[in-house]
Amino acid sequence: MQDVSGALDLTVFIPKCTGMAVKKKRRSPKFKYQEDKILKEVAAYITATYGSHYALPSGVQALDLIFSSGHGKAHCAACCIKYYARYGRKAGFNRDDLLKAIHYGILLLHLDSAERK
Repeated sequence: MQDVSGALDLTVFIPKCTGMAVKKKRRSPKFKYQEDKILKEVAAYITATYGSHYALPSGVQALDLIFSSGHGKAHCAACCIKYYARYGRKAGFNRDDLLKAIHYGILLLHLDSAERK
């Protein structure tokens, strides 16, 4: 194979010819759509929720009660729908609606992972 400079990439052929393992350098992915920056924004948003009115001093959140009652997955899925549907309708194209929907999606992934263990 050739890279964009026209140089031959021998790391593809050396292992096949010699049976030797060749370590490839891992490059940081170049995100085309700024996903790395958006993920940092999502992480900052979620971190801020732990200091908001949703968290009691005891650390118990309303979500904990919903999760323990067995309604967590349905609740999170419904909230994803709610906030995605609300985007552009309430307070214009409010970025917080997207962040909330993503947060509930992450919580849904958490519940799904816990269920699969």
